[in-house]
Amino acid sequence: MLGEDMAGFARELQDMAGNGGFDPLSMFAGQTRFHSVFLAPLSPALTAARAQFLADGSGPLVSVVTQMEEQGLSALDAGMRAREMFQAAQGMLVIVLANDQGLSTVPQLFFGHLSDEYQEHISAAFTKDFPESDVVVRSLKDLSQKMERGQWYTFSAPDEDDYTSYWAELAHDLLQGLEEGIMPGATDPLKDLAWWAASALQASPDENDGEELSDMTRCYALAGAIDESLAAATALFAEYEPEDEDVVVLIEALVKYACANNVPQAVADFLRQQWDELVAITGLCYELALPYFRAVAASGASSEALLQAAHTLEQADRKSFRHDLQREPLWYIHDVSADDLISVNEAAELVDRSIHFIAKRLEASTIPCHRNADGDVLIPRAGLLAWKKLMDHYSLLD
Repeated sequence: MLGEDMAGFARELQDMAGNGGFDPLSMFAGQTRFHSVFLAPLSPALTAARAQFLADGSGPLVSVVTQMEEQGLSALDAGMRAREMFQAAQGMLVIVLANDQGLSTVPQLFFGHLSDEYQEHISAAFTKDFPESDVVVRSLKDLSQKMERGQWYTFSAPDEDDYTSYWAELAHDLLQGLEEGIMPGATDPLKDLAWWAASALQASPDENDGEELSDMTRCYALAGAIDESLAAATALFAEYEPEDEDVVVLIEALVKYACANNVPQAVADFLRQQWDELVAITGLCYELALPYFRAVAASGASSEALLQAAHTLEQADRKSFRHDLQREPLWYIHDVSADDLISVNEAAELVDRSIHFIAKRLEASTIPCHRNADGDVLIPRAGLLAWKKLMDHYSLLD
């Protein structure tokens, strides 16, 4: 039954695109153009979402069921249809679009073939209000011929046929678009695109150069693949010496996304191990010392480790250091025991300050804090004591 329904599955995905399920165009101003199309395995995020949906019908893919219901299917039929689709999917066919604000994607489930009917339904998404729909048709035909090699990350792009060059440019354009574009941050589809670009570069038959390793590091970090990001960064610093500005951007990204994915300890350990080499490239600059301190603080480090990181920060810039320890939101701790969390009243008593003092700093994340599973912002006792010891050491509480 699944074999007979592949074209139907593709049609349903196309209908979803037409009804707003995969609409990247609304995010951008200016004319959008076709960039390329490629085949890829499910990203870790998509793999996890599919597993969750197939296990109990929950998670982010529930929206697909909702869209099918809006198209007229009953709740039961929509759920069964979506389950069949995700069980049959072997990977993704991803159409990449671009304009002066960056990249966007139109991802479609890939069922292991590029039949003429499948291509027709994918192409139909671009026949309205898109001047280059014929380019999409030609690229899908080209892709169907290339995919006979049977490998992921097969692509078709106008004016580009070299594997490494294509993926290196895609990674670079993605990162540049996020830096310079109007978007406040990466959407989930762009995080998937970052993972695909980094994974494809890692699988390149050519040895990765320094710029590719740097972009791999940042793309993996953006995608939340922190272990892979650190592996790429390790290779980068072992084999190359990046420019100082590039090092600062890379370290800021590593710390930002490690904290966002609740694994700051791994990055703090990496920075501690690489510190001498990093300083040899950048000098002891504040732009390097601050994200290092942020990673140490976010990991719930001991007072001794905090003092050591603070000393490094002070050496880099004494004036900024004293200001930022009290004003910067440096103190969100990610991994804590539920038994260690205390209330504002308990925290006020522990540091001998008013409840208002604690509440004001808690709101600004300038005192150790943690959000529990219910969304409540509480204070880790151990983190608070380490913070107080640091504040007392530098006489910053009075």
